Amino acid sequence: MRRSTLSNQQHAALAQEEAIHPVFCAEAAKLGAMPEVRVEESSPERQEVLRRWLREHSEEAVIVVDWGERIVLRPTSGRGQDAPALANHLTEQVGPEMAQPRFLRIVDRLDR
Repeated sequence: MRRSTLSNQQHAALAQEEAIHPVFCAEAAKLGAMPEVRVEESSPERQEVLRRWLREHSEEAVIVVDWGERIVLRPTSGRGQDAPALANHLTEQVGPEMAQPRFLRIVDRLDR
């Protein structure tokens, strides 16, 4: 939805429920930034560095799921627009094998 279609009250209610996420356009697709970052690291030593960083930056991210080599994080703000920044911070400061925000890709249905 475009922001202009919502009243201030509706926008505030959605923001309070953390239901507002930015949408980007890429060719024929729309990409919705979700409040989630997937991180992968296979090295036990690097995993410890990652977990130490997360403890030191608890105001920035919380662990949603921890599968050892794969961790799913959520920005503490709950906002999808903060996920790319979180992934960038991790990449720059920790350097895991992968840190990427989750995007929901929306495309028009192809007629068969």
